[in-house]
Amino acid sequence: MWSGRVRGLAALVAVFALSVPAIATADGPVVISAHRGLGVPGVAENSLDAFTSAAQAGETDIEGDAFVTKDSVLVMSHDSPLRAPRCSGAYLDRSLRTLTAAQVTTMTCGGAPVPRLDAVLAAVRPYLTAHPRIEIKHETGDTSAQRSADAVLLARQLSSAGMTSRSLLQDFDWANTTRSVRAASPGQRVSALTNSITVAQVASAHALGVTDFSYVSGLSTGFWNAQVAASGLTSTVWTVDTPPQARVLRAEGVGTIISDVPETLRTALADPASQCTLERYSTPFTTRGTTLAAGATSYRTVPARSPDGRVVETGRWRVRAWTTSGTATLQIAPRGTPTGSQWEQRLTVSPTSAPVVLEVAGGDAGGVRITNASTRAVGLEVALVGGAAYGCP
Repeated sequence: MWSGRVRGLAALVAVFALSVPAIATADGPVVISAHRGLGVPGVAENSLDAFTSAAQAGETDIEGDAFVTKDSVLVMSHDSPLRAPRCSGAYLDRSLRTLTAAQVTTMTCGGAPVPRLDAVLAAVRPYLTAHPRIEIKHETGDTSAQRSADAVLLARQLSSAGMTSRSLLQDFDWANTTRSVRAASPGQRVSALTNSITVAQVASAHALGVTDFSYVSGLSTGFWNAQVAASGLTSTVWTVDTPPQARVLRAEGVGTIISDVPETLRTALADPASQCTLERYSTPFTTRGTTLAAGATSYRTVPARSPDGRVVETGRWRVRAWTTSGTATLQIAPRGTPTGSQWEQRLTVSPTSAPVVLEVAGGDAGGVRITNASTRAVGLEVALVGGAAYGCP
């Protein structure tokens, strides 16, 4: 039945004009953050020298990690326990929460002593343009109450150092800890760290008063950065060390890129020839047919990568829909977005409807939602015929 209605791309008699805002494409300014303080070559990550050198070099956003010790002191480390060969000392392989600050600071990692956070903040504070971005790290098995207490301790430490207004507190458990942090230090900015991104997560971060949404760079698209910006948040991605990826992220509208080589990325992005162009491509396709009942929803998925390996910004979908009598309305949007959002495209169909091509961004898990917003059934054929991805020098 379905194959008799499809004659390939040559059968297209209409192209549906995009009714949603364009994917963010402006190659505007982007902040580069020094990951674990690594703004200057030759220093150990999260060390006092790293933060001091980064601040002296003019880094404006300096990222780092802090754990809480047995005696409730914040010390700088990405990992707990500390392990050889990178680290050495008398207390290897023990959770930092079981050690006192005095014990931890006798240890070295990368050849440098493990510093206390208060020493790091004291070193950075004189450099007024330097903004610490400190992640509160949680130990395996920590309770929700313990994680909240640790986040509050970090917020109070930043406040005591006079750096509330020029710092970001990062936390993977932001959904649990943000209320406590903001109650203890109302002016503290919070960065919501996550290994995933959904429309609901972004909305939740906004509702909690988070100011920065920080997610893994491999998930970034212009759609997601537009979602973050529309919620009044700054989008941050990590960890990016190659100029081509940084150029794509800038084109997608990312606000901050966390990098081990911040100066390398800044130099690359300053090149006038570094701008990216959104390019559309075509792919072979297979049509999938179904009957969509009144009020029913069907889902499709936009591939994460184009055939040549680039991040897909939007999928191009060949849609053929019809009714047996009368008209019906389809609502097509990125999965997870609310009905009637700016991303929704509406398609009116009838018994004589011609095929159209729609360009839709992938939402939650790359999904596209097709809903029959009518009281009659709709015949539906859908094929992914291509997409759009950035081409960068």
